[in-house]
Amino acid sequence: MSTTAAQPPKRMRLASGAVLIPQARYAEWHQHASAMPGVNDIERKVLDTIREWHRRLYVEEFAGSLSHVRMTRHLDVDPVHVRWAIDRLLRLGLIAVKPGAGGRANTYLPSLPRRLAASMAPAAAVDELVPPRAWPTAQAASSPQPAVPDDDDDLVAPF
Repeated sequence: MSTTAAQPPKRMRLASGAVLIPQARYAEWHQHASAMPGVNDIERKVLDTIREWHRRLYVEEFAGSLSHVRMTRHLDVDPVHVRWAIDRLLRLGLIAVKPGAGGRANTYLPSLPRRLAASMAPAAAVDELVPPRAWPTAQAASSPQPAVPDDDDDLVAPF
């Protein structure tokens, strides 16, 4: 009987000085990452592919994975160019790579250097300070006037 010790999980690859971006900020991440000086066309296409994959993952509840091979086929470039682009984006701090295991592909996560992520923070802080509008109270709901939201509201009256 052999005793094999379980290997520790592989660590996420993230550039020093970079931070992960929350899911709600992925569109803003893509704008900042694509506008980064020195990013070439293939790297922008890789960023577009990662953004689209996350959109499908969270909006359409897509369960597929994103691998070098799939990116290569989608972008119609040599596999080595995709690998180089991913490595360079990783060094720039624009993405993080969570290693896959076995048949699972790597997971590519949006990240930004701290200075760029800090420039995104003021907008996030303003959003958190604005309290969400509440539904009408029980007293207002029992009044003879129907609870109809204002024209500028996106609220829908409860059924």
